Amino acid sequence: MMAADLTSVSEHRRSQPPKLIRESARRSGLDSDQGDGERIVHADTRPRMDWPEDLRRFLKNESSQPMHLTPGYRFWKMVGRNRLWFGALTTIGTILIVGLVAVTIALTRERTARGEAVAQKNLARREAARSEQVTRFHEENA
Repeated sequence: MMAADLTSVSEHRRSQPPKLIRESARRSGLDSDQGDGERIVHADTRPRMDWPEDLRRFLKNESSQPMHLTPGYRFWKMVGRNRLWFGALTTIGTILIVGLVAVTIALTRERTARGEAVAQKNLARREAARSEQVTRFHEENA
């Protein structure tokens, strides 16, 4: 930026020229903290199959079209921004699922034990009835 341009822009924005230089460097992707003025490299958000279209747009001085954000990308971005909440929700959900599985296993074992107890009780009644019949038979024949 030329000095005359810098002063006119800083007067228009009501800002100091050094502050304006830092803001424009930050907006353009130059990191002033790095000292070398190296560009910050961001992840490419467009699919690689669009490069011929991007080249055509570049040669015609048109802007390139960014890729629309997918719902999955937006979800994982939200998870990354709210790690504490999602960690708590995951922990609570895991505890509920483990508790549900434990209760289901306990109820299944209880039903099995109750069924076996009923079967043993019925077997004992049949054995008692048979024993009573044998006792009567011996009393009648004696």
